[in-house]
Parts: sequence; structure tokens; C-alpha cells
Amino acid sequence: MTRYYGSKYEIPGADDAIPLDSTIATLRKDISSTCAILLREAKKVSTINKRASMKLRSWEEEITVIKKDSFDTHNIEKLRDLRNRCEVISQQIRFFGNE
Repeated sequence: MTRYYGSKYEIPGADDAIPLDSTIATLRKDISSTCAILLREAKKVSTINKRASMKLRSWEEEITVIKKDSFDTHNIEKLRDLRNRCEVISQQIRFFGNE
């Protein structure tokens, strides 16, 4: 659903532009699905690697915060930052999975 902000906010020549609501929704879906994948991967790695099992709780907490924050904001830059935080966690999980 795209909000109409009125003619005051219309930009001439931007007919083919992607609406902000659509971009925000796409980022939120991306973060949400990434978080779900990360939780599964973290649990899988924690059963294999004893050191990773100690990190599991902190990963779960951080992923939960990221997911919650993604629905609490409408700022695209903040959403991109949250997506980058997911990537950092993903790298940590891969590191522990490769040990």
C-alpha cells in the first residue's frame, strides 16, 4: 500500500520512481527473512561447535533486536544499517561454523 502525501511532495519527472513505502517494505521483508535464516543457522552451528553454543544467546538477542528495530523505524538508512548488522552476524556464524 502506497501512501499519498499530496501534490506538495510530488517530484516532476519521477513517475517511474519506486515509492518510499515500497522500498521500506522490501527492506523490512529482507531483514525479517534474513533474521529467520540466521537464527536457524546459529542453532545449527551451536550444536556442532561448543564455542558457538556460548555465543548463541547473544546472537539470538541481537537478531531479535534487529528484527524489532526494523519494524519500529521508517528510516531507510537505519534499515540498511540493520541489514548490515545481519551480515556481520552472518559472518560470525560462518566463522564459527568453519572451525
